[in-house]
Amino acid sequence: MRLSDDFFTLEGGTLTLAGPVESANVIFVGEATDGEIGSFIMYDGGTIEGTVEMDFNANTSDRIEVFADTLDISAATLDLRLAEGTQPEAPFYILLEISGGAAITGTFANVTGLPAGYSLDYRYEGGSLAFVSDSIPVGTAYESWLAGFQGIAPELAGPFADADGSGIANVLEFVLNGDPSNPAVNGLRAVWADAGTQGHPMRFTIAVPAGTSFQATTGGPQAAEVDGFVLRVEASGDLSNFGIEVLHLSTAVDVPESGLPSLESSDWEYHTFGIANSTGRAFMRLVIEE
Repeated sequence: MRLSDDFFTLEGGTLTLAGPVESANVIFVGEATDGEIGSFIMYDGGTIEGTVEMDFNANTSDRIEVFADTLDISAATLDLRLAEGTQPEAPFYILLEISGGAAITGTFANVTGLPAGYSLDYRYEGGSLAFVSDSIPVGTAYESWLAGFQGIAPELAGPFADADGSGIANVLEFVLNGDPSNPAVNGLRAVWADAGTQGHPMRFTIAVPAGTSFQATTGGPQAAEVDGFVLRVEASGDLSNFGIEVLHLSTAVDVPESGLPSLESSDWEYHTFGIANSTGRAFMRLVIEE
């Protein structure tokens, strides 16, 4: 192992750094040719502006682990090197493993050596970087949606976790077209009054993935299935017994009366609900379960 002047070489084993790393030259991690895989551990994140050379063989690869802060790779080059006499066989190879609230900033400016049939995934398992076989089945719609957001720790990537501390579960933000990395953007929904109706004026409008189909169910709620999750729109007169009949009134990309933005050219649509009671106090809610 050699460590000097921003030039790191790790031939197997583990190198641990307790302070931030700022490297403008080359980081060599491990040597997969003889099966000696290196683990480069960073406790305080840092910036890499040079080249990261990482070896891999049929089943495994070198790995950088980041436990805190952010690792900025936006100006770095990734150079992947396949061990001689081998072919990649693993379904995935984790290169940058993120945990403990750490995060990757940016994407590599240049990538060389990526084997055919593999693609880089900068949100693998919620925040790590891996190159993944293109033959692996695409994840669920929820997983694909979550992969579009940066900085979410793997332990906060579950559907019923709350990644941004907004008080809204990730899966509800998925359904409502929110942003699980931003507590100020937690989904599109509105309660409003339809003054022109002969029945109860209360309206509840929510955004859901396009193509969602709600059906009336026993006991009053309207229910639908989205990506394996069950949605129920329920109504109550006292916040205790949610047994009032809910009516599905419309599906549209624009509901101007609600004050919500247009969903034109998006993958979401608005569904608006009312209640069968003609008068009286009423409450409506959206419930989601696996």
